[in-house]
Amino acid sequence: MIIMYYISNYIEEAVIKVDEINNISIAKKYPELKEYRVSIDGDMVKGSFDYHNIPRQITKEEYDTYGITWKHGKEDIKYSIL
Repeated sequence: MIIMYYISNYIEEAVIKVDEINNISIAKKYPELKEYRVSIDGDMVKGSFDYHNIPRQITKEEYDTYGITWKHGKEDIKYSIL
């Protein structure tokens, strides 16, 4: 059973931490990188097939380093920003 997982949403230029036990999700958008709550059932977390917006799973390390060592590239290609 997955309790907490991390996803990347390149259309939103965000990474999201999803906590299923407490039913909350926290997002960080580039370039601000401030964490804020988002709907666990919203498009940022679930994606939207109308816009080919399909979030992909990432690691905790990728979540933690988003906007510091990497950000989204064209069509969700991860690239370094250092």
